[in-house]
Amino acid sequence: HELRRRINRSLEQVVATALAAAWPELVVASGGDSALAICTALGVEALVVERALPAGAVESTTYGRPDPPLRLVTKSGGFGGPEALAELCGALRREPAGSGGR
Repeated sequence: HELRRRINRSLEQVVATALAAAWPELVVASGGDSALAICTALGVEALVVERALPAGAVESTTYGRPDPPLRLVTKSGGFGGPEALAELCGALRREPAGSGGR
């Protein structure tokens, strides 16, 4: 448990540093620990689910904090085969948010 906690804390620091430098259009998190670290680093208050995506992923928008809101795609780390992330990225390119693909 200690190793997991240390890794998550390090990921939180990396996320906070990266987002302070440049605010992305979209962040993709694979695995619950990664998603939790990202949300913790940003002080996310809530997520509003926008749509389901391939590979068991979900696109959400942060609510409350941070400001401006962030599009966050979360996917279970243990779901899908080796091609799952490539499939997810392809779907995001074909149907960006707001394109009616919800």
